[in-house]
Order: sequence, then C-alpha cells, then structure tokens
Amino acid sequence: MTAEFVVEIDEKRCKGCAICVAVCPKQCLAIQDNYNPSGYFYPALKPDADCTGCGACVKLCPDFAVTVYELLEQAG
Repeated sequence: MTAEFVVEIDEKRCKGCAICVAVCPKQCLAIQDNYNPSGYFYPALKPDADCTGCGACVKLCPDFAVTVYELLEQAG
C-alpha cells in the first residue's frame, strides 16, 4: 500500500513568495495563473505530483498557508 498525500494552500493567506515551490524536493508545487483576493499569485499541487508528505513546504511557509495531509484508504 502506498501513501498518498495532498497539499492544500490557503490562498487567502498566501502572499505568493513561492518558498514552498522552491523547497519541494519532488517539485510538486507550481505557481498558478490565478491570483487571490489580495492580488498575489499562489501555488497549487501539480496534477501529476508525487508528494511524499515530507512537509518542507509547511515548515518554511512564512504565512502558515500550507497544509499537507495523508489520504486514508477507507475499509470496504
């Protein structure tokens, strides 16, 4: 069983510094063409991302705008 991780960006808190994009060892994040209500372009998880859940993006975000969580498999 492989773990699957999701990165969520609180676009209202993000100021578009792109530190999370720069520190991701798997290059899972990219700055989007959309901007938030404050006018900042914010990052998002790439569709083909292979996030390992390392949390580097969370630890270095100065705006506390990044959350990483693991998707849990539901018992069938």
